[in-house]
Amino acid sequence: MDFTSISPQPAAPDAPCPYEPGDQVQLTGVYEICHKDGGKRMALLLRHQHFPQCNQCGMEVRFRLLKAAPHIREDQDFQR
Repeated sequence: MDFTSISPQPAAPDAPCPYEPGDQVQLTGVYEICHKDGGKRMALLLRHQHFPQCNQCGMEVRFRLLKAAPHIREDQDFQR
């Protein structure tokens, strides 16, 4: 699998966080979690999942893709 073909450029540090809870994750990868109080964390989210709500921020949390990182189950070399 050619990972460069699906890996977008890393997000700029001041880029907006466009994804919100309930949106479907389009690319497996490392996402920055943008809390409403300005706090930042990172999480690995899998394609076809939905972005979750935050226990503190609720629906006000946002996400942005930092780096696409396909899961091994998405790699054809590891399919049966």
